[in-house]
Amino acid sequence: MNKVFYYLKLALITLPCLLLTLFIGVSSFEVAFNKDLPYIGAVETFSSSALVENLVSQAATSSASKNKEVVSIQALKFPLLSHKLGLIPALKQENKFVERSNKGQFIVVTQNSESGVGNMIVYLRKSWRTVDNPELLKEGSKFYLETDSYNNMYKVVEIKNKSLGSNFLLDNLPRSYVLLVIEDPKENVNYFIKAVFVSQEKFS
Repeated sequence: MNKVFYYLKLALITLPCLLLTLFIGVSSFEVAFNKDLPYIGAVETFSSSALVENLVSQAATSSASKNKEVVSIQALKFPLLSHKLGLIPALKQENKFVERSNKGQFIVVTQNSESGVGNMIVYLRKSWRTVDNPELLKEGSKFYLETDSYNNMYKVVEIKNKSLGSNFLLDNLPRSYVLLVIEDPKENVNYFIKAVFVSQEKFS
């Protein structure tokens, strides 16, 4: 009887550890291979994928050519939020955009020699792992786009909130810009934050 209780106690202790190890392993698989596995959540289909597709189509009509990326785009840094968001190129699965739970995804939509990186759309889901308080950003707020060669400063010029599923018309686009699309499923809202290029600081 004592052996039975011993093995039962051992199983109760080791089972949670095994499940946690399995969860971490599967999540790592998702991140490494960009595969969306059910019930895990490290890589998921972006709910507003159709909206992003529409924005890309709107933005692309303003220029015939795409930007040739000659630098490695790495992160967005928000001094006001005391936060840094890692960036990766946008990915699609089954013709839908996907998002990593701890990253922002960027799409270079048109060429722009002023900023060096081109005009881009960055989409992400609001969370403590990405941007938890986008409502704190105001017109005039500044943030930085970090690359391996230089940092670009951008200033927010427009902020709009729309319910999930609503379209957003890209009008009055600046010459050089970044458009943030931050999805908040809990509040059923998308934050659209348009920012214009201000200056560039090259690394020595």
